[in-house]
Amino acid sequence: MSSSSYTTEKSKKQAATTTTITTPTIPTDSKVNYVYPKLSLNTTGATVGQKCFQMLIEKNHVHGWENASDDAADIILAHIDQDKEYYRAHSHQMMNRVPGMKALCEKKPSGFFLNEFRDSFPEEFSFVPRTFLIPEERNEFEAYFRLNKNKIFIAKPSSGKHGDGIKLIKKYDDLLATSYHKESSDLVIQEYIDKPLLVDKKKFDLRVFVTITSVKPFVAFINEEGLARFCTEDYEEPTNENFNNGYMHLTNYALNKNNPKYNFTEETTEMHNGSKRSFASLWKSIQAMGHDTNKIFEDIKDTMKKILIALRPQIELCYEAAYKGKPSGKNYHILGVDIMIDENLKPWFIEINANPSLNVMFELENKETQEKLKSQLSPIDYYVKSRVAEEAILMAILDPVEQAKIKRFGSYIALMKNECEMQNQMRIYGEMGTIFRNMRDASNTDEVLSIDEFKNLALLKGMTNIDVRHSDYEKIYR
Repeated sequence: MSSSSYTTEKSKKQAATTTTITTPTIPTDSKVNYVYPKLSLNTTGATVGQKCFQMLIEKNHVHGWENASDDAADIILAHIDQDKEYYRAHSHQMMNRVPGMKALCEKKPSGFFLNEFRDSFPEEFSFVPRTFLIPEERNEFEAYFRLNKNKIFIAKPSSGKHGDGIKLIKKYDDLLATSYHKESSDLVIQEYIDKPLLVDKKKFDLRVFVTITSVKPFVAFINEEGLARFCTEDYEEPTNENFNNGYMHLTNYALNKNNPKYNFTEETTEMHNGSKRSFASLWKSIQAMGHDTNKIFEDIKDTMKKILIALRPQIELCYEAAYKGKPSGKNYHILGVDIMIDENLKPWFIEINANPSLNVMFELENKETQEKLKSQLSPIDYYVKSRVAEEAILMAILDPVEQAKIKRFGSYIALMKNECEMQNQMRIYGEMGTIFRNMRDASNTDEVLSIDEFKNLALLKGMTNIDVRHSDYEKIYR
């Protein structure tokens, strides 16, 4: 199906009609029975994803899915900003959030932990670009920059979203607050991937959906579907002339959708040249270029597993702190991990999102007045996100022991099942969860420990063992 800016030939002919969305079908090689139990859902906290969940409720009304109030719902689709008291008050209900995930997935904390793994296991974590936390590592960045003057870097506000405040850096003075962003004192700077894989001459990134269906035991799945978000200008390596062209260098959907060259299409799985594509469509284009997409996806899966290994001790710590050792809640969490593929087909970690958009609408707004200029259903977004959201619910309501036995559930593929060989090889970090819990209990608090408190508690009896020695704490607080 051919496509054009913001619309398609089909929609031009049927402008007055409502787009018909085909319900995603479950792959024939699904290894479990796909059962729809009767469920009540509270969607009031789902914000931009509310349309997606309401469409799922309508689709599954025949199975007994319905809306419910906060207290009466089987499943609470909560906003990302929830305190510990909220989790405790609703521990008897299934919730689509894992405590502490928002803070952990902000660019600085996740960058910190992944940096530590990259330094300790350089071969296994080579997918993490050289990353600097500003202002904490400003001196290190300056020194590295002076030795690598030809490298390009990309700077992002730690808690930024929608591409706000992102800027390429080619000279150190670009980092100065007077010429940058009001939040330049809280930045994450990464080496820029200047030789990305191009499709249709354009740069793109991947939004990979990973769902943690249980924290104790730890079970996680990766969805075989996802989104490729394309730039809207043909890519050229950074030069003085194109350096500030965000439509060429930044893949952020929120930015590129405002370019008149943004190519909206209603095609979901076949090969096309739209600015947003499903994995099913993207793989066809990459296969046509002669590349092995099975190998690419296996490398992506390996990357996702290692990211979870790095973050798991902190996830478990926040989880136990939220419930104060009482019977834990019923939580699952959909994560959005952004990946860039380079010209050698190597996946690179860009960032992890604790609140990935489940918006299924294509919307344009006036930036000054916030007035909506366009709003219509996006078939690609619905095709991908409805299966991500629906199958996550159907898996999460299963007993965690049963979850851990599943190899495949619809479009989800098992990623981590409690322990894994790779984590056992990384003994220091495999023990960190226990050590963190010991320190929290010793301090009689469920709050985050300061650096001094951490170092003092590390001296207490029982804080070290054959696998973790006192010197290992320097890997966390230098």
